[in-house]
Amino acid sequence: MHTVVKNLLKMNLRCLLLQACWNFRVFQGVGSAWIMQSCRRDGSAGSAENNSDTSSHSASQITYFNTNTFCAPTVFAAQLSLHEKQARGEYVVIGADEFAAAVMAPVAAVGDALFWGGLRPLAALAAIILTLQGFSWAPLVVVLLFTLPCMIVRIAGSILGYVRGAQVVALIQQLHLANLAVRIKQINIVLLGVIAALTWNGLGADLDLGRSSSMHLAALVLLGVGINVFLLRHKIPIVVVLAFSVVLFSSAASIVQP
Repeated sequence: MHTVVKNLLKMNLRCLLLQACWNFRVFQGVGSAWIMQSCRRDGSAGSAENNSDTSSHSASQITYFNTNTFCAPTVFAAQLSLHEKQARGEYVVIGADEFAAAVMAPVAAVGDALFWGGLRPLAALAAIILTLQGFSWAPLVVVLLFTLPCMIVRIAGSILGYVRGAQVVALIQQLHLANLAVRIKQINIVLLGVIAALTWNGLGADLDLGRSSSMHLAALVLLGVGINVFLLRHKIPIVVVLAFSVVLFSSAASIVQP
C-alpha cells in the first residue's frame, strides 16, 4: 500500500512536467515515457532483470501521446495498474500501452472542453465581475474556481484510475463530464451578459452619453461584432478583420468624445 501511494504521488508530481519536452513529432510522448518508466520500475513486481528490460524498452520506444494535462494522471494510473497486472500474469482486457493509445483522444476531448473551454473562462469571468464591483480579492477566485478543481481531478483521477484500471473509462462516461462542460459554457454566456451590462452602465455614467449617442454607439458595436463573426466564418485573413475592427471602433470612439 505504501508503495502504491508513493508511486501515485510521484506520478502526479511528474505529470506537472508532462509537457516540458513537448514537440510536434510525439507531442507529450517524451513526458509520457519519462513518467511511466519511473512508475513501472518502482511498481513492477518482477525481478531486477525484468525491471531493467522494462526501463530500456520505455526509453527506446517513445511513441506519440497527447491528452488533457489535468486528466493525464487518470490515464497513467490506469495504464500502470494494467501493467502491474500483466507483470503478475493476470488477465487484462487490454494491454497497458494499447489502453493509453485508445483513450488518450477521447479523454483529451472531454478534458479540454471541461477545463479549457468551460472552467477557465468561468473563473476569469467571475473574477472580472467581482473586480468591476470593487473587490480587491477577485483574482483569488481564479485559484479557487480553476486551480483547485484541477488539482482535485489530478489526485482523485489517479486514485480511481489505479483502482479501476481500464474500467475508469466507464466511470468517466457515467459522470457525464461532456454535458457538464456544456452547462458551464451556458453559464459563461450569462456571465458575459452581466459583464456587458455592468461595463455599459459604467461607460454611460463616465462619458455622460445622451440617448441618441448611446444608441448609435450600441448599434456600431453590435454591427462590428456581427461583421467580425461573418468575416471569420468565411476564413477572411485575421489581418483584414483586425483592420476593419480598428476603423469601425475608431469611428465609434468619435461618437463618445465629449
